[in-house]
Parts: sequence; C-alpha cells; structure tokens
Amino acid sequence: MNSTPNRTAFPTSNGTRTNDLRGKFPKPRISDEHFTELLADYEAEQKELKEKVAALQSELSKTLEATANAEKFMKVVRMYTSLEELTPTLLREFAEKIVIHESEALDGKRRGKLRRQEIEIYYSFVGKVELPD
Repeated sequence: MNSTPNRTAFPTSNGTRTNDLRGKFPKPRISDEHFTELLADYEAEQKELKEKVAALQSELSKTLEATANAEKFMKVVRMYTSLEELTPTLLREFAEKIVIHESEALDGKRRGKLRRQEIEIYYSFVGKVELPD
C-alpha cells in the first residue's frame, strides 16, 4: 500500500500519471491589506480605462460627424464647379453665415480712401475656412 496521504494520481500530457502535490504545500495567501491595495489599484485602472474609452468614443463621434459634413459640403461643391454669378440660392447652399466687420482706415484718416474691412464666411457643413494669405 501507498504510505503517502491524500495524493491523487492525474494523467499528464504524455499519458503517464503523476501524483497531485497540492496537498503537500500550503496554499499561498496574501494579506487582507495587500488584497485591499491591489483591489483599489484594479478599480482605479478600470475607472481610468472607462474614461479613456468614453473620450475616444466622443472623439470618434466628432470625427465621423466632421467627415459626414465634409462629404455634404463636397456634394454641394460638385454641383457648382463653374460659377458664373453668385445667386441667392447658391449663397444659401454654400454659406451658413457671413460676418462683416467694421472697416478701419489704413491711412490714419477717419474718412480716408484707404480702408480695410474683414469679412468672415462660415460655409455650410464645414464652418469657417482659413485661407492662406
């Protein structure tokens, strides 16, 4: 008879049997304090990951919306590739709003002939487009 207590034979990958040594060694145990620290770290990491996922989903949503708006704008642009004149219909389709700023004198005179006036055009679907000088 076998004199070793509580050993059970288990098959291994090569077909032989081996004795279970789990009963021979004490089970590893971490302290409650260490477990609490690990759990807090895990929960903090989970919270951080959820916040990152939410931020990335928001960014993706904004990108998808911008892409859709650009596609809508390009559809309107393709309809009017060679403009002869600016009609009210065309203006309504292309421009969301036009902001005309107060003019300023370039020659220092209040009613001088050299004046500058800034005009901002906010296009439909894409907003204000900054053009290089």
